Amino acid sequence: ADTRRDAPHQQLRSRSADWPSSNMLPPLLYMCAAITLTGAAPVSITESTTLSISSCPITFFEKVYTEVYVNVSSTRYYICFDGFFDSSLKRDCIELGRGVSGGTLEVTNAFLLKEAVIKSEVKTITEGMVCTVWFSAVKGGTQLTLLLHSFGNQSVADLHYPTSSQIPMDFQVLVEQYKAATLAVQSSDTDDMVDISGCRYAGIGIVPNTNTEIPENCQVVSCSLNRTVTLTEKCDAWDGCNGGGVCVGKYMCTVTGPTVVDVLGSVSSVEDRCSYALIRNNRLKIEIQGSFRERRRTDVSFLDSLTVTFPRIELHLEQGGRVLKDGVLLDLNSTVQNFEMIDLFKDHTGVHASAKFQGVTVMSLFFDGDTAQIYAEDLVQYGLQYFSGLCVNSSSFSDSKHRQQSSSSCDTPYTEPADSTINCTAVTDRCNLLMDAPFSSCHEEIDPAPYITACSDTLCKYPEVDGLRCQFLGAYAKACSMNNSTLEGWWSEAECPPPTDSCQDQLCSDGAFCGELDGDAVCLCRGTKSSKYRESGTLGDPAVCSEGSATVTFLGCLLREKGIDYSVLHLNDESCKGERDEGNDTVTFSFNSTNPCGVVVTANDSHVTYENTIMSPNASSGVITRQDQISIDFSCTQVQPEMKTVGFRVKDSSVVQHIRSGTLNYTLTMKAFTDAGRTTLVDPNTDVLLNQKVWVELETDGLDGNLVALVIDSCWATSQSSPTSTPSYDLILNGCENPDDRTVDVEKNGEGTLSYFAFKMFDFSGKSGEVYLHCELQLCAKKDNSCIPFPSSRIVQVAVREGGGLPGPSSDVEVQLSSAWPGVIR
Repeated sequence: ADTRRDAPHQQLRSRSADWPSSNMLPPLLYMCAAITLTGAAPVSITESTTLSISSCPITFFEKVYTEVYVNVSSTRYYICFDGFFDSSLKRDCIELGRGVSGGTLEVTNAFLLKEAVIKSEVKTITEGMVCTVWFSAVKGGTQLTLLLHSFGNQSVADLHYPTSSQIPMDFQVLVEQYKAATLAVQSSDTDDMVDISGCRYAGIGIVPNTNTEIPENCQVVSCSLNRTVTLTEKCDAWDGCNGGGVCVGKYMCTVTGPTVVDVLGSVSSVEDRCSYALIRNNRLKIEIQGSFRERRRTDVSFLDSLTVTFPRIELHLEQGGRVLKDGVLLDLNSTVQNFEMIDLFKDHTGVHASAKFQGVTVMSLFFDGDTAQIYAEDLVQYGLQYFSGLCVNSSSFSDSKHRQQSSSSCDTPYTEPADSTINCTAVTDRCNLLMDAPFSSCHEEIDPAPYITACSDTLCKYPEVDGLRCQFLGAYAKACSMNNSTLEGWWSEAECPPPTDSCQDQLCSDGAFCGELDGDAVCLCRGTKSSKYRESGTLGDPAVCSEGSATVTFLGCLLREKGIDYSVLHLNDESCKGERDEGNDTVTFSFNSTNPCGVVVTANDSHVTYENTIMSPNASSGVITRQDQISIDFSCTQVQPEMKTVGFRVKDSSVVQHIRSGTLNYTLTMKAFTDAGRTTLVDPNTDVLLNQKVWVELETDGLDGNLVALVIDSCWATSQSSPTSTPSYDLILNGCENPDDRTVDVEKNGEGTLSYFAFKMFDFSGKSGEVYLHCELQLCAKKDNSCIPFPSSRIVQVAVREGGGLPGPSSDVEVQLSSAWPGVIR
C-alpha cells in the first residue's frame, strides 16, 4: 500500500494541468442502464453513459450517490456522481486519464475476504462491507479495474492497474473538481485504496484522519476518524495570508484623535502634546512619528502631524494635506509620484503613501489630518522583535516618546471641567453602529471592538464637533478598505458626509487648527492659546500704549468663532482698518499722532485718556442684517505727574526724574542755562552771579507733543532742599509769572512737551547762598492752543463734546477760569 495516502494534501485545489480547456466535452450520445446485485449481467460501456447504482449507493465525501455518469472521450475518461463532467461546473468525479476505452460495470455483494484486506489497508474504515460497484476498462492495452466498496456510511475506492511503469501513475479523486485524493500505482505496487467517505468543507474533500490546507486564506481543515471537521488558522494574529497559502506579516494600526489602536487590537489614548514613534525599526532605519496637539480643550490631544523617515528620505505630513520633503513643500495631486523608495499621491480624502523594499510594497500609509492608518505586510522577514512604537504596543508611551522633537512643556498636564452638554450614553450608542451593517461585513478582517472603545472614550469627554461624530466610523471603514474589505456607502447608513478631507489646503497658524464652523472648514483657536481669553471673555490682550500711539491686537481665530469679519471693522475714522498678520493669525488696530484715526483725548486733574472704538459698519443702510453690531472701546491713560517737585541748587547741573504714570512711562528733565538759546548748561563749575539772568527748561521724553502738552503750574525757590521749607519765594503762580517779580518771564508753556522760563538770580538774605528751585507740573489734553496759560482775567470758550472730549473753539458754553487757563479739564 502507498504510505502517502494518510499524509496531508498540500496541493489542495490545484486543477489537473491536463484537463480539457473547453467547457464541455464533445457532444456524445448518452445512454442509461440499471444494474442490480449479483445475478445481473455486467453492463457494457462503449459511449458516455448514465448508470444507476441505487442497489449499492456510494457515500462520496458526505454525499450519497445512486447514479454514475461515465464520460468516454478521446481526451479524458471520467466516472462522475452528480452529472457528466463539464470543466465549467463543479463535479464529484474520479479521473482515469487518457487512453481508456470500453468498459463494463456491475454491482456485487460483499466479499468478506476482500473486506478484511481493505480494513487492513484503510484503517479509517470501521463499518461492515455492504456491496461493491465494479468498473473495468482497458488503458494502454492493460486491464484497469476500479472498485467502489460500500461500507454503509463509508466507502473505499480500490484501483487495480498492473502497469509495467516504474513511474507512479496517478488517478485523481475530485471533489467539486478539486483534487481530494490520489490513487497511485506503478509496477512495484499495482493497486491503491483510499477512503472516499471523508469530510467536505467549503467545497473541499478531506480524507479521514488527514488535514488539508485552504491556500486562499491559509486555513488548515482536518477530518477526524468520525468525520468531524476542525478548522485551524495557519497564521497568527500578526500575520495575514497572501492568498497562496503563505503567511505574511499583516499589521493594521490606526491613530485617530487621541487614540491608538495597535496591531494587536489594544487601544490607548495619548494624554499630552508630545511626539511619539508610532512604528520604528532602527536596523532598517525606518520610522513613522506622530505629533499630538490640543484643539478646543486643553485636556484632550489630537494627532496633528506625521514624520516619515526612511533611508535617504524624510517626509513631514502636516495639516491641510501639506507634505514637505526635507523641508521643501511638495506639489502633490492624484498622480503617483516616486521619491526614493516611497510613492506619494493626494486625493480628496487625504495623502496616500506606500513604501517598497526590493520592489515589493511592505507598508502603506494614509493621513487626512485627523486619522493616520498604517498597513504593513510581510515584515516577518525583517524580524518582528526589532519593531517598536505605539503601533506595536499602544501603552509603550515612555519608550516611544520623542523628547528631542517634543517641546519641554509638552507633557504639562491640563484640566478642564467636564462638558455638561455631552450625553455619554448617546455617543456610546452611536459608536456601537460599528457592530451593525454595513460595518459587520468587515468584522472577520478588522475587529470593531477597539474602534468602539476609542470612539466612546474620546466622545464622552470631547464634544461631537469638527467632524468627530463620523471620524471614528470613517477610521474603521478606512482600515477595512486598506485590508481589501471595502464598505461602500457606509456614510449613508451612518448619516455622515462622504469621506473627504474638508480641511485640505486650509493652512492655519501655529496657535490654530482646522475645524468646522457652521458647516465650513475654518481655523479655530487651540485651547492653550485661547483659554485665558475665553475665561475673561475677551478677544485679545489689553491695549499696548507707547509714545503717542496705542495698539490693540485680537486673535483671528477668536474673531472667527464669534462670526466677526475682521475686514469690515474700523476705528472711529472709517479709513483706519485692522491689519492681518497671516503667520500669527492676528488682527491689529492702532492709532498715533501721525494718524490719530479719530482718537478722543480727555483729561481731568489726575489723568489724560486717549480713546478709540473698533466698530462694524452702520447696518442701518440695509434692509436686513445677519451680523451683530460690533463696538469695542479701547484706551490708554497717562496719569498726571502728581505735582512732582524737582529741586536743585543753582550751582548744580540738571536734574532728571523717571516717572511711571499709569500705563505710560516718560522721563521729565529740568535744566538751567545761562544763555537765551539754552546752549550753555549750568554745571557744578559754573559761577552764577546775583541778578544774572537764568533760563530754566523742563522737558518730557516719551510723550507725544501732538496730543499732550507739559504745563508748568508753579515754580518757587527755597534756601533748603525741602520744597516746603521756609523762607520760600514764588516765581510762577498758576502757570503765569509772579506779578510782583518783573524779572520772571515765562517764554514757553503748554505748547508741547517742552516748557521754559527765565528769571534773574537772587539769594535769600542771611542764608548760605544755596537756592533750590521747585516746580509743579501738569499734562494737558492738547487741542489748538488750548493748553497755553493766560492771565486769570481772560474769558475763553471751551468746546464740550457730548459725553466729554477735547476742548475747542466751537462750543457755545462759556467757562470762567479764575486763576487758571483753558485746556485743563478738571
